[in-house]
Amino acid sequence: MEKLIKFGKKDQFSVTNENIGGFLLDIDPQTGVPAIADISDLNEITLSLQLKNTVNGDTVDIYNGGLHDLLIALYQQTTNYERAIQKLTSGYKMYFSFGDMPILTTDTVELIFGFKFNESAFVNAVRADSTVNFETFETSHENTFGVIPEITVDTVGAGNLNYDERLGSNVVRAVLVTDLGATYDASNKAKPQGIDIISPEMTANISQNMLIALNNEYLSVNPDSDVRNLVVINDPVVALSNPRLKTTFDKQTDTDTRVIVVKLAQAL
Repeated sequence: MEKLIKFGKKDQFSVTNENIGGFLLDIDPQTGVPAIADISDLNEITLSLQLKNTVNGDTVDIYNGGLHDLLIALYQQTTNYERAIQKLTSGYKMYFSFGDMPILTTDTVELIFGFKFNESAFVNAVRADSTVNFETFETSHENTFGVIPEITVDTVGAGNLNYDERLGSNVVRAVLVTDLGATYDASNKAKPQGIDIISPEMTANISQNMLIALNNEYLSVNPDSDVRNLVVINDPVVALSNPRLKTTFDKQTDTDTRVIVVKLAQAL
């Protein structure tokens, strides 16, 4: 499916009868010069994805939040993140892959997309001149796992020195976000002094140095890339059952601080 989306207006539509391997947002934010606008705050763009059975009303809320948080959830500490935020002469091409968990839609199971592209996501973007081309990628790959991603954002909020929360069922990935702008090394915002993960599948105490080393390892295919927010859980094979994540920060947190969690939900 292909669709043209305009800036400044809420847009919602459904995709049916496709085996969706992912979707592309080809974003063309134009300044008045004209030129491609630089990124300001991608969380000013909001989107929602919901899988719905139109017969029995069952739903899976795959995601509902800001665009930047979704990029972090799927791609932090991968080269795909760098590619997504790279400004090209034609704009920004952000592809979101469902990987080994394509989403099968039918006559009675639909994937509902919702978008609101605000020009404030970019520097000096002109609403009337800016557009987005949306396109799904159909794949022949079968989802043999019978599960699909479900992404949640737990806002830590400002003024905290500690975090101690359960992350929910079937967790395969979690990112501890402390700075939405700077790289981890350059950031002067709160940083975790190590973490504890406690679940039936594993118990781990990981130092700050080890967290940084592990995140550098994720980027080993492109050592020129910088570590940003720390990926603290990353195991696509073994899902953790309601893991408890504990950490103490070296200073008080601010409004950027959040934990973005990728879980596995049963497909409809």
